[in-house]
Amino acid sequence: MTNPMTISSDGSRIYEAVRPTFPYKIKVGPFSYNVQVSDTAIMAHAENGGGSCDAYCQPYKMEIVLKASCVEDRRRELLLHETLHALCDLVQKRALGFDDYDEEEKMVATLAPALLSVLRDNPDMVAYLCSS
Repeated sequence: MTNPMTISSDGSRIYEAVRPTFPYKIKVGPFSYNVQVSDTAIMAHAENGGGSCDAYCQPYKMEIVLKASCVEDRRRELLLHETLHALCDLVQKRALGFDDYDEEEKMVATLAPALLSVLRDNPDMVAYLCSS
């Protein structure tokens, strides 16, 4: 992706950073997940027995919810983390060897920040992988 360019009054080129829009809908396999950013939904999830968390994925509702009060970098990692949970559900956890949620959570919690780092540090690789 190239940044838009503005020409200033003195003729110099100024590049403006392009801030990507937040993805309120993502595709995981053949499914479209709605992505919410809501402290209220996070609190309700905890009150209904979901436990204290910064985000959660509900594959049966095709929904990912992220805590609004998290800083942007944390929210990015959480989105990837919950997307990995959605992928685990898609390929069926037992096929991956997960018998319970704790095993899946341990793998996802370990993999998400490392994967996000690789994606951020290698934009040419990401562009290559995403090209058709």
